[in-house]
This record gives sequence, structure tokens and C-alpha cells, in this order.
Amino acid sequence: MVRPVLFGSMLLLCVPACKEGDKVPGYVDLSTFTVQPDPGEGSSSSNIPHAWAYAQDQLLGVWEAGSEIPVLAAGNVQLKLIAGVERNGSSADLVQYPFYDTWSSTINLVPGQRTSVQPTFEYYPDLSFWIADFTDIEIPFTFDVESDTDMIHWDAASHPDDVMPGGKRSGLLPG
Repeated sequence: MVRPVLFGSMLLLCVPACKEGDKVPGYVDLSTFTVQPDPGEGSSSSNIPHAWAYAQDQLLGVWEAGSEIPVLAAGNVQLKLIAGVERNGSSADLVQYPFYDTWSSTINLVPGQRTSVQPTFEYYPDLSFWIADFTDIEIPFTFDVESDTDMIHWDAASHPDDVMPGGKRSGLLPG
């Protein structure tokens, strides 16, 4: 007998929280994030798992790719996304990626409806890039017998999941 009375009391306490006229959000569906590099900026390969989202310059939070963001606004809304990456590979420590420009678009939000966006990030203008061609014999690293670092090379045939476009990959490892 106590449980039904307790449940009924709790239900009555919650009813006043729902008011007629409360705003209904429009939703932004985030697809995967992509990168469109200009010539000389490397490949379009990226791993952008999160983005800081802003609507009308108001922070909506940090969202994962594939999320559905509720936005309490209607009509034309300026949406901005800042690419976020995991510092040191930890999803508990996110940072805004400092080399991608903010993605921005005006979208038309309708309360209760979903609007899909497919953000494509670009590098900030005037960045300098050094693209290492590890297939070339002229690698700009100096090898020294007293070095505490070893350079190793992978190729696409022996490590297909580890090698990015271009066919080879190198790494510096403590000796």
C-alpha cells in the first residue's frame, strides 16, 4: 500500500514541471567529420571524434560524431563546430585541434525536426607544412651512432593498417 501512494505522490510532484508552452528543440544530426586539405597539406585522413558545437555563438557542448544535438532555436541559426581530438589518446581529456579552422554554416532549424550536417574541416590558412617522403633516399634526419633514438620503417605490404596513403611510414623510437 505504501508503494502505490509513494509512486502517486512522486508523479504528482513531477507533473507541474511540464508546462504548456515549453520550447521544443530542433535537432542537428552530426555525421562523421572529414578534412579537405589543399594541395601540399597532406592526406584527407583524419581522426576527429568530437567537436565543440555553438549555435548563435552559444556553447551547446562537446559532441561525438554521429550525435544528435538538441538546439532551442528556430529558423536560420548560425552553427559553428570546432574539431576536437583526444589528448594522449584519452577520451577523458579532449582538446580543440589547433590546426583546423572552425566550420560554420547557417542552417534552418524547425522545432521537433532534424537537420543533418556534414562538416568538412580545413586547415587554417598560412600554415607551413613539411610532408616527409620516406620513400626518398634523402631523409632530412641525421643519424648518429651516439643517438638514443632508432628510426624504423614500415611498408604497406607488411603493415596495411598502419600505413597511410603514400605507401610507407616511419617512426622514431627511443633506443
